[in-house]
Amino acid sequence: MNWGDGISSYEWVYVIPPERLPALREVAGVAPDTDPLEAVAQLYMRVRGRLYQPLTDPPVSAIFDNWRS
Repeated sequence: MNWGDGISSYEWVYVIPPERLPALREVAGVAPDTDPLEAVAQLYMRVRGRLYQPLTDPPVSAIFDNWRS
């Protein structure tokens, strides 16, 4: 994929504050003791890869960040 001259990679991250993990689990529809990465994986499958909205909207309110190199 071409992101522009001199750019060879694109990376992104969602930062979910620890106090928002119960909300993540609720939005993902998983048990309260589910590992957060498993909750994200389940959510990913449910929303067919469109994570931005369910993660950045309340109640999860994750912070999205990206960078190129």
